[in-house]
Amino acid sequence: MSYDLEIYYKVAPSRVPQERSSDTYHVGAGDLDTIEPEDLYDGIAEELAGYRYVSHIVIEGNYEAGYEALKPDLDAALAVGGAIVDQQAGTITTQDRVAEMKWVGPEPAVEHATLSLFFEANPAFEADRFDEFIALMQKHLPEALPRRYGPHEPPRFKLSHDGLAHFKAAWRNDPSLVWYAHKPVEHVFTNIPNYVREKKSNLAGLSVMGFRCSHIRISARAELATDRALSQRAEEFLRAAADLVEAFYAEMRLGDAAVKAWWWKGLPPGPALCFALGPPYVRLWPEAASAGEPRSGGRVWLSRESQKRLRLTAPARLAQPPDQKLRGPHSQPYAARFPFPRPGTILGDVRLVLRRLFGRRR
Repeated sequence: MSYDLEIYYKVAPSRVPQERSSDTYHVGAGDLDTIEPEDLYDGIAEELAGYRYVSHIVIEGNYEAGYEALKPDLDAALAVGGAIVDQQAGTITTQDRVAEMKWVGPEPAVEHATLSLFFEANPAFEADRFDEFIALMQKHLPEALPRRYGPHEPPRFKLSHDGLAHFKAAWRNDPSLVWYAHKPVEHVFTNIPNYVREKKSNLAGLSVMGFRCSHIRISARAELATDRALSQRAEEFLRAAADLVEAFYAEMRLGDAAVKAWWWKGLPPGPALCFALGPPYVRLWPEAASAGEPRSGGRVWLSRESQKRLRLTAPARLAQPPDQKLRGPHSQPYAARFPFPRPGTILGDVRLVLRRLFGRRR
């Protein structure tokens, strides 16, 4: 457990809290981050309008002793007009007063739309196909290009200021970076395993990790799927992107994604608005394979027009089973018919080693 504080400033201070430790506590102090008004969440947005910087503090161990050691830094922050947000106490402290955080009621749920791609060509994508992927995005779905990005929230870089080359370099350094897009697209998540970088090619680790693949998810408001012109562009992007990354499955769905992580356990249940199906699933789902438009690499494409007529849903034997609400990659069992290496078996682990060392290439 930890005790978390946030210190907000209107102007960048000359002194910020420093990390400190003893035998009984540890105080971790984050960098001073520039924030935008949208980064001020409900509960503090009204009180802290105009604040532009934040530092995150984490106290572990003896909270009281750590807080007392931190007090000179907190007093210094208050003296220069800073504000201390204590999530645990629900308070905002300034030099003049202590205010309670003003939580507002939840907004009505906004229906979402998602584009998802699942594939195995990890090394090739990271090395050169990412550039082509961004080019497709520029052509068909520029709303998904990064508005703000960085290694953590709040993301510190802006595409309009730092440029596309800087963004690509930042992404290659950390493919899981935070990526805010342009409305109605909200976020883009790119989870691309790199087993050399992660140093997880040993057999002992593979059985624990479970089978995982590359996963890209574009999360947006419902307009992405309901606005005719925008949804047509999104469909064109998804069809071309599925071919580019050699997706074994890709879909557009109204609502939240049924599969949100790279721990692949089976096809998403329920009908998608449109989807691409690639090897090995085209062999296992002949109904979709025969109904779809043939594409490169043995893939087929089921358009929105096709799905309006057919409403194809993944067969139960291929679909991801219900979540068992456990932690880790084994929170869900595999589909009854699972065509990828299953970790925990000798053959499966050997196949995983080969895939993770050499990848899949065209």
